[in-house]
Amino acid sequence: PCLPRLPWQTDPEHNLWYFREDPSLSSFRNYWRAIFKNSSRDRRGEFFFYMHRQMVTRYNVEHLTHNIAPVVPFSPEFWRQPIPLGYDAKLKAEIGYDYQARPDNTTLVDLEGEDPLTISTLEDWFKEIQNAVKNMAIVTADGATIDLKAVEGRDEGVSVLGDVVESFGSVNRELYGSLHNNLHMIIAWVLGPSQDDPTKLGVMGTTAKSIRDPMFFRMHQFIDDIFSEYKASLPAYEEDELSFPGVEVLESTVITDGKKNEMHTFTEEDWEVELYGVEVDGKPRFMAEYTRMDNKPYNFEILVKSSAEVKAMVRIFLTTSGTVDPEADLVVEMDRFLVNLTEGENKISRSSTESSVAERRQEVLLEFDTEVSENDPYPPEEDLFDGCGWPRHLMVPRGKPEGSTFSLVVMLSQLLPEDAALATAQEEVCQV
Repeated sequence: PCLPRLPWQTDPEHNLWYFREDPSLSSFRNYWRAIFKNSSRDRRGEFFFYMHRQMVTRYNVEHLTHNIAPVVPFSPEFWRQPIPLGYDAKLKAEIGYDYQARPDNTTLVDLEGEDPLTISTLEDWFKEIQNAVKNMAIVTADGATIDLKAVEGRDEGVSVLGDVVESFGSVNRELYGSLHNNLHMIIAWVLGPSQDDPTKLGVMGTTAKSIRDPMFFRMHQFIDDIFSEYKASLPAYEEDELSFPGVEVLESTVITDGKKNEMHTFTEEDWEVELYGVEVDGKPRFMAEYTRMDNKPYNFEILVKSSAEVKAMVRIFLTTSGTVDPEADLVVEMDRFLVNLTEGENKISRSSTESSVAERRQEVLLEFDTEVSENDPYPPEEDLFDGCGWPRHLMVPRGKPEGSTFSLVVMLSQLLPEDAALATAQEEVCQV
């Protein structure tokens, strides 16, 4: 689809406004961060890694559909250089002030006030994390060592590393600091380093709106690169760790409007959504209209042969080449679900409306201008209205007007006796 280009959109990055500034995407990330404040969630750090990897991957795919190079990571060599692209959210914060716009070519500065933070401190934290990845071991606060390793194909280190990098539930915050969280804040306070004037806070300082800023994706590409370096240090999977004896995928297709192996996106004008918390003309609650990307409903049709009755996890991905690493593909997860295979051929049909990685309730948008209290580690999930998942209307990459080529990848994995998936409905767990 062809999207309107506004007069102020002078940088190629502005072409992706339909993605970054979609209210449902802000809503999803705010919801995800709220429910994952619960430190008791199993493998929480791994979810942090994977959810944000999917965000960055999807954004890079959108880059490619606009013929824009992948996101340049905001790595330490850029921390003392001007940030070329500024950002103005044109939104009010929950306290009633406009978020501080960041002009082009703004340079980070050390933060002062009650919570001082220097760029040198961030650099030191990053070096310690690099050392941990290099040594494949994390040192805990009491001096013990946690090995970063995979055991029988299961990555036992990524969740610990995720908690350290974020940091949330870090085993040694004194040594490794809070790289992810404080990078957000040093960018957010770039024009208010004293941190005592709320009108100087930029959107990178809020979970509800930070994804609107292009810097969010540069910063998270840098964070994701840490995990990529760690993953590359793990041994390759063994054949028996990935194989599924007796099970074979014979055929897989996606069907849209009766057409095989086609998916269609389109621009939806005047989409209405009810917002609360942004005051317009003295009204705190109002209906807003915006132009958004959407896609036609589609079905995945999969033919699987099994030698016996067995449970399996089905995972469906779209992939496209064109990353910085020519050997790697951008992999977008489209669905994940359990099936009970019978002996013989099994025909599996899965509608796009059933996807477990997509939001379950499209009608009501989370009131994303009302921040979840930072003091409540166990927010009531039923009070967050949109359900957890990627926005359904953004599930399919935009593509080019003439069409874009993707590969459909379907894999079935056997379940081990201790797998949580055997006892848990994955629809109840936000794992995007």
